[in-house]
Amino acid sequence: MAIKIGGAKPKASPPKDNPKTDDTMENLGTGAATETAPLAGFQASPPKQQASFLMTGEQQKTAVDQVKAAQDLRTKLRGGIREFWLNPGEFANLYFLDGALISEGVFNTPMTATHMLQISGDWVKFICNKNTEGDCVVCDSNGDGSHVTTVQLFTVINTMPYTIKNGQNKGKVLPARLQMLAVPNKIRDILLKRAANNGGSLAGKMFSFSRATKQDARTGNDIEFIAEYPMGAVLQKYPMLSGPNSDQPTEPINYNEAYPILTNAEIAALRPDIGSMAGWVSPNAAPTFAQQAGMQLGDIGDDEIPF
Repeated sequence: MAIKIGGAKPKASPPKDNPKTDDTMENLGTGAATETAPLAGFQASPPKQQASFLMTGEQQKTAVDQVKAAQDLRTKLRGGIREFWLNPGEFANLYFLDGALISEGVFNTPMTATHMLQISGDWVKFICNKNTEGDCVVCDSNGDGSHVTTVQLFTVINTMPYTIKNGQNKGKVLPARLQMLAVPNKIRDILLKRAANNGGSLAGKMFSFSRATKQDARTGNDIEFIAEYPMGAVLQKYPMLSGPNSDQPTEPINYNEAYPILTNAEIAALRPDIGSMAGWVSPNAAPTFAQQAGMQLGDIGDDEIPF
C-alpha cells in the first residue's frame, strides 16, 4: 500500500527553474519552417536541423512510458494511508493506539528514512531505496528533496470532525479518522518526553497538537497532554474508522505497507531530471544513433574512414 501526501506543501520547495511537467502529450508543437527558393546569385542556406520539440522513434516510446508511469503511480497513491498534518494556525486532538517506550529513548513503533519529491504536481513521500538498490538515485542527485528525513511512525485517531470535500461522499462529516503520524527527530524528542512523563507510553492517551507558522513542522510542534482514556472504551466508540478506500477496523496501521519503495528506474522515469543529475542511465535505454552506428561499423580508426 502506498501513501499520498496532499494538502500543504513541505518546506522544501521545487526549483523555480523547473516548470511543472504536463502528464499529457497534447501540447506538442506541430509548426514547420516554410522553405523558399534562393535568390539568383546567392547560395542556398544548408537545411535546418529538425526542431528539438518534435519526438521521433524511441523518443515517442520513452515519452509515453513516462506518462504511463506517472499515471500508474498516482493511481497507486490514491489508495494510500492518510498521513496526519496541519496547516499553519490549526490544531487537532490525537488519540494514540501505539507508542510505548521499550527502553530509554526507544519506541515500539518503527522508524524509516524517507524522501519527498514533486511528481506530476503531487508531493510524494517514499522510502529511500539505498538498502534495496545499493545506490539511491535521489540521494545521488542533490536535487530538490534529495535529503533524507528519518521519521518515527505512530497510529492515531484524529478526533476532530472532518467534512469530505470531494468525491461521491462530498459534504459527509466524519466524526474521527484513523491516520498515520510520521514525525521527524525534533518532534520525536518531544514525544519521548511526553511518553516518559505519562507512564512510559503514548498509547491510550490524548494529546493536543498545534502548528503556529509555516516554518514549524507539518505535524505541529506544540504538543500537550490532555487525558488518558481506556483503550477498550475508545475502540467500542470507534470500532471502524475511515481507511484508505473505505471504513476499516480501528487498529495500528501495517507500517510495512505505509510508504512505497520505488526503484531507481521508476524514479528516473517519473523524474528524468533527477535521474540525469544522478548520472543514472536505465539498462533498458535505447541506444543513441552514434551507438547504433558503432555497433554496425565496428571499431575502425580515423584513417580508415573512406571520406
